[in-house]
Amino acid sequence: MRQEGLDPETERPTHEWLSAHGFRGLIDALREYHGRTFGEFWANDLNLNERDDGYDWGTTHDPTIELLEAYLESCSERGDLSESSTDTLRYRLAHYVRAYRIINETGDLLTPVARDSDVPAYEATDAAWAAFDALDDDLAPRTMRRIHEAVDSWYAHLVRRKRTAVNPVAGLGDEYRWRRRTDTTGDARANPALNAPTSKHSLTPPRHRPTASSSWHCCGACAQVR
Repeated sequence: MRQEGLDPETERPTHEWLSAHGFRGLIDALREYHGRTFGEFWANDLNLNERDDGYDWGTTHDPTIELLEAYLESCSERGDLSESSTDTLRYRLAHYVRAYRIINETGDLLTPVARDSDVPAYEATDAAWAAFDALDDDLAPRTMRRIHEAVDSWYAHLVRRKRTAVNPVAGLGDEYRWRRRTDTTGDARANPALNAPTSKHSLTPPRHRPTASSSWHCCGACAQVR
């Protein structure tokens, strides 16, 4: 690593770097015989820093950041996702995280959906949907569909790993029908490229935020009678 200008004590090698330099067997052995990823081995066994603190997730809530990064690591090592695809996935997730923080005034995305949370499931769902309402005001349907796919997969991963009890964005695509809107109306709104990370985003808050007493969302059947 030093020959390539990398610091082995502070720069964790990527999945692609390990594979290209003959360490794919190490990755497979860690997963098969020890039930852990290389990132977990890097942090827990070697006691090295595994997270790139330079990326701006739009939140300072460490548990949220840690589970976002752990999900990306799982996609990279278990799902064999390329580095560029991982960067794109990170960017889409960050769009949602920033919107959630702005709309709900908190960067803690975990407490509302935690297994021992006192927050009712419908309130956790309302908070997540409010973030998508805000994003949907600014972004094109195709972009929204891709962001939702990324966020839905992240929450589903957390549920599978028993980190959370509920996926608050499950089925959200049926409400917005982004795929149908893309096919029938095209992408008329701004559609920023989602293949490179950035740290600055504009977000227009929605005109209405759902509350416990007034929260509701139109189902797909409504549009059929318009």
